[in-house]
Amino acid sequence: MSTTEALFSKLLREFKEASQGLKRRFEDWSADKQKEFIETVVLSESESEGQRIDPEMAELCIIEYINVMGRHGFTGNEGDIFNAPLPASRKLTASVDFNAADFSTFMEDARKALDDKPTWKHYFKLALGIYTVQILEKFKYDVTKPEIKEKINRVAIFVIPYAKSADGATYKPPIVYDFGSLQP
Repeated sequence: MSTTEALFSKLLREFKEASQGLKRRFEDWSADKQKEFIETVVLSESESEGQRIDPEMAELCIIEYINVMGRHGFTGNEGDIFNAPLPASRKLTASVDFNAADFSTFMEDARKALDDKPTWKHYFKLALGIYTVQILEKFKYDVTKPEIKEKINRVAIFVIPYAKSADGATYKPPIVYDFGSLQP
């Protein structure tokens, strides 16, 4: 095992222990330990890449994210009183990796699709979502079984192109990009 792999393994083990209650919060770690974790775990590289997905799949993941955040006390109304038991913890998603060339091609294709509305303003939205077993099974997501296991109940980031007309109408081309590899 290389020194980097050993350090990664050690930090990940410590993070898992912290998540299980030995140290409740990342903010309780020393600044050096936080920096080491970010550099070794969050900024680590991955072999997985992003891919295009069905817009309906992204929408279901986004709805799941909003529901989960609501159960954790995050709502559309700041200051609401929150008092509810929380479910078991989920694995942290601190960053995502994606293939630059593939993403550039997606962005070009999205721009071409938006060109169907030349007088409208064109936008890209980054939306957070959470994969569930049901979503992954419904859409026969193009990843291996171990990758599916890694995605279940994890936060994902989607790129959604859309256009708006002067009168407020919205156009969404039928393409969405899933940024891909979840870190750690």
